[in-house]
Amino acid sequence: MFEEAETCNTAAQPNLIWDCHNDFVEWDLHNIDDKVLLNKFQNPAVYTSKLGMAHILQQEAHWLFEENVADIMFPRSYNPSCELAYFVRDFKRCAALALLRRIVNSAQRQVDAAPLIASMDEVLFALGHCEKFIEEIEHKDIDDDANLEEDCTFDQEWLSISQKLTREIKVPADDLEKLQLAIEKLKERDPQFELNGEQNLWIVKPSDLCCGSGIFITHELHVILNRVRSKPKDYYVIQKYIERPLLINGTKFDIRQWFLVTSTFPLTIWSFREALLRFSSRPYTTTTYHEAIHLCNTAVQEKYHNLAKASEEWDCERLNEYLKYNNDDEPYWDKIYPKMSQAIVLTMLAAQDYMDRRPCSFELYGADFMVMEDLSVWLIEINTNPRMHPPSSKITQRLYRSVMEDLIKIVVDQPPPTQLRVGNFELIYKQKIPESPSHSLQQRFFAYGKSLCRT
Repeated sequence: MFEEAETCNTAAQPNLIWDCHNDFVEWDLHNIDDKVLLNKFQNPAVYTSKLGMAHILQQEAHWLFEENVADIMFPRSYNPSCELAYFVRDFKRCAALALLRRIVNSAQRQVDAAPLIASMDEVLFALGHCEKFIEEIEHKDIDDDANLEEDCTFDQEWLSISQKLTREIKVPADDLEKLQLAIEKLKERDPQFELNGEQNLWIVKPSDLCCGSGIFITHELHVILNRVRSKPKDYYVIQKYIERPLLINGTKFDIRQWFLVTSTFPLTIWSFREALLRFSSRPYTTTTYHEAIHLCNTAVQEKYHNLAKASEEWDCERLNEYLKYNNDDEPYWDKIYPKMSQAIVLTMLAAQDYMDRRPCSFELYGADFMVMEDLSVWLIEINTNPRMHPPSSKITQRLYRSVMEDLIKIVVDQPPPTQLRVGNFELIYKQKIPESPSHSLQQRFFAYGKSLCRT
């Protein structure tokens, strides 16, 4: 393939190069005229690798928020190569909260639990840790001489608490009220409170692999530590697992949202309005962590294709109808789709400084989202080279074709600047670059700057 392309390129410059492999662009980039359309930006790993995206969002998300334009919900993520102590501390907090939630929810379910499985010392220990977390959120711990290493040790007491997260537990009514109060305080103060369930589940993914390869889910700290320590630096990302996703007929699903970047400066983003719903093939449960239950990737679910065919039957219109049962609004179009668009805009703004600014380059991406029971929308990852062939169902056969046809209408036909809709693609963001004010200073005077980053 490369040899044929090289031979053609020496004879005449093409008008459009569609690169299916990232290394092809780097191989011949300097010989490609700036006017040639190219479907890749250079060095996308900064924002499409799982560690890269987590890093730039941690650094930039707060500063780039713009109401109804750029906003994001992204599960807490850690690079074990440099943030392991912070992860362990977070793991402990989540374990303490999970124990409290399990006790309170058991009472609300009126479960006839056996005699007290967790000792009151363990329950009060977990409660104390949650109350300490509340103080940190309220900045009441400023004068405390907290030692991160000491705070992140995982001794026998914590191990005992973690082992209780799969059982029903009962405590006296007076203590139950204290637990409920702590849970309510955390709910009011922690923006990612809803990620936390009763089992403290975490998902660990290879940063640079795709198609669900190498992913595992667990509630056991030693399993995570052993796995990440067995791999090279920057291999894994550790992410809080969404324990209570929105389910359809008891099954987990995610949303693949395609979007197209046609310019990195000014940043210009088009979103394809018809998203792809990808279902798992077995009913959702947290009692087992099998990939057929928890990973919605097409490459994973194709192995269990005979178990369920929901992905062949559902599209975003049907999801909208499903969600608006007994409701007059349009839940998908009024809530979910706008939130996905805002998350895409914020992520690409965070990545903008790292992106190639070649004038005639463009790129199609696939963003994966999870929806929770409250219809909050969480960005999971952004994929370069999203799967567009072969189709896995009648819906993907139609959508893949539609995405590619409408993409060509934008990048080749080049609609006028006033046109905000091309086929199913709609313009969701076009950056406004302020004009430079005229001053008496000579034109040769320039000011250069670089954003500050936490080291």
